Amino acid sequence: MQTLMDQAHSYSQVGQTIWRIQQIPMVVADEAIYTLVGNTFTSTGLWIDTIKSDTTVQSDKVNLANTERLMKLKKRHMMRVFDESILVFMNIKITTIEGMARDIQWLYQDSRVLCEFHRKCQWEINVVIANSSLITPFRRLSFDIPSYVNFTIKISSEPFNKFLFIRNFQDEMVNYDLVLLKDNDQRIIGFPWGSFVERRENAVVSGPLRQDANEAMT
Repeated sequence: MQTLMDQAHSYSQVGQTIWRIQQIPMVVADEAIYTLVGNTFTSTGLWIDTIKSDTTVQSDKVNLANTERLMKLKKRHMMRVFDESILVFMNIKITTIEGMARDIQWLYQDSRVLCEFHRKCQWEINVVIANSSLITPFRRLSFDIPSYVNFTIKISSEPFNKFLFIRNFQDEMVNYDLVLLKDNDQRIIGFPWGSFVERRENAVVSGPLRQDANEAMT
């Protein structure tokens, strides 16, 4: 581990920490990074300062209070916020309570992350529920969803065209700079959304390539 750290970590002339990964792939333990790096960030660009975090290497103590404080301060650190407004469309087909709970959790997480990147952000969700008995559980589980997420609920067990829902918002689209068509299994958490928006440049239509686990391993 020390050899790996020495290869990757150094200091500038003014004492700033520098990381250079010259050999790919290289794996370094998270605890070493948290201890030696001043700032860390997720691929979605949410910055937190970990310079004062305690390491848990060879220790059974975790400074939970300090970690919670740092997470609350993440918005005070460097993060890209775009002036461009965004309107998100998504369809969710619900057939079981278990699948419903998962979908709502993903929606809650992804909507919060995405809307931190844009000063104006709105989600329109087409919820197709296979059985009317699932409506009450859905309303209960989705109670804490942010107010910028709107639901249109339909009861149907038949296949549907997910693009027909978007027709209802053609007039509203002109009020937004960006329109995102998203499936619920396309996660925003873990996706470099800030870099994606910046690198699209002047493209009218942009989209990431999708890979399943088998494709990624070949």
